[in-house]
Amino acid sequence: MAAPSNRWYGMDLAAVADALGVDPQRGLSAEEVRSRLAAHGPNRLAAAKKESGLRAFLRQYEDFMQIILLGAAVVNALVTDEAGTTILLAGLTVLNAVIGLRQEAKAEESVAALAQMMKTIARVRRDGQAIEIDAQ
Repeated sequence: MAAPSNRWYGMDLAAVADALGVDPQRGLSAEEVRSRLAAHGPNRLAAAKKESGLRAFLRQYEDFMQIILLGAAVVNALVTDEAGTTILLAGLTVLNAVIGLRQEAKAEESVAALAQMMKTIARVRRDGQAIEIDAQ
């Protein structure tokens, strides 16, 4: 069943129930739940595409400070011809990028751990009975 493109929050209960084909007093039947789950999938956010390691590393160079350090390395190479200072400045950008990647990885791990610990419960009506289920 295709849901209309209305704004649900602006509609009254009867109009929403009618549009979704459900009786608010009875809820959905077990058969209808299976059918909708098969047609629409579980109620969860789609996982974001995993970014490649190279792309994540290069993204670190979008930071203003990284651009300044790279610019300083290029200017130093062109003006002073001191390879040691140029290598040091370029090395600092690599170190900064690696530290940024580690911090991002730790933050992602923390978010994943929190998501695993959280269980969202939904109160629904199935075949006339009010029950609590996993919101997914």
